[in-house]
Formats: sequence, structure tokens, C-alpha cells
Amino acid sequence: MSSGGTVVRALKLFVATVVGLGGLVVASQAPAAAAPGPQATITVSAPVQSNAKLRSTPIEGGFSNYCAVVTMIPFNDVPGYAPTSVTVTWFNRPLTEPIGPAPYDDNASVDGIPFPPVGAAHQTQIGDASYEQGGGDPGAAAQRCEEGRVKNAGFYTGNATITFEATGKCASAISKVAKAEAAVKKAKKKVDKTTGAAHQAALAQLARAKKDLADAKKKAKKAC
Repeated sequence: MSSGGTVVRALKLFVATVVGLGGLVVASQAPAAAAPGPQATITVSAPVQSNAKLRSTPIEGGFSNYCAVVTMIPFNDVPGYAPTSVTVTWFNRPLTEPIGPAPYDDNASVDGIPFPPVGAAHQTQIGDASYEQGGGDPGAAAQRCEEGRVKNAGFYTGNATITFEATGKCASAISKVAKAEAAVKKAKKKVDKTTGAAHQAALAQLARAKKDLADAKKKAKKAC
């Protein structure tokens, strides 16, 4: 993203509480919410956002222009689950990065320029942020900033995939579903191998196992 007299570097976003300054922001459509179910792991598709902001500061003889570009993946909460990782296609290859604990990268900023979530409740950053700093006309700097954003967006293909893992009561309920499913499977085998009174007892056991499984699934759906 460099041009004459400018400096380009890479850095990781850090939390800051400052007031945002004017610049370019690209908003993407909010990711679709995942339908929770009795599964230990679920995935959600989300857009890859290439976001840019420009800060122009008057100085003696002109302006100091600072353009920051970051790549964010927006997402919403999924009850009973926690986000653990995100995978994108970067330069035509899969790239997976972990997602840390809340508040994720919701309070991210670059050199005091905030990048709050756009289109969703939360966000996680992919890769490093980049910036360009130099003098000259703010209008021209804004154009270069947008060009840098577009170039950054071209590094990625398609949507991101966010992996969520079940936690707490949801994880416990899912474990009970798995045990209930195993009990049904065992009961079915016993039905197939028995005759007479033993067969009737096996059928009763299978009926109880199926009821327990249905109850476990209902509880899992409620917990997750």
C-alpha cells in the first residue's frame, strides 16, 4: 500500500478507548445466525470484511495522513456455544486462526483509530493490520487508502467459517444425548438376539431407552 514518501508497516490490533476520526469504512452484511442443535461442534459462515479508516491531521505546511486497514470477521453469539477458531481462504489457501475469549477484537484500534464491530455484535481479526502514513492532500490520501483496502480484500476469497464449541450446560446435555444414543443401540442389539420372554423384556428396555433419548434431546435443545 506504499507510495512515494509513505511508510507501510504491519502491526497487530490492540484494545484502546478513543474517539474515532473521519475515514473510510466498509460495512458487510451481518452473518447468519447458526441454528443451535445437539452437536458438540457447529460452524457459521460469515463475511470477510476489509475495513479502512483515514485520519488527516493539519500540520504546518499541510496535512499528516494516516490510513489503517484491517481484516475483520463479524459474528454473533450462539447460545450454549463459544467461538474457538476462524478459517478463511487467503491467497487461495486455507488459513485458520484461534479466536480468543470475549470481548474478542470488539475494542480493536490502530494508533488510536477505533475499528468497532460492523454488522454483528462481535468480531475477530484475521492477520495483521497495515498502515500508510505521509503528507499531501487528504483527498488523494483517501483515494490511496481505499485502494489499499481493495487490494487487501483481494487477498481473500469467499466467506469465513467460524467454529463454535459447546460449553457449560449445552456440552453436558450433548454428552447425555450421546450416552442415550449408545443405550438405544445396545438395546436394539439385545432385541435382535433374544426370543420369548427375554425378547419381550428387551423390547421394554428398548422402549425405555428411546424415551430417555427423546428426553435427552429435548433437554439438549433447551440447553443449547
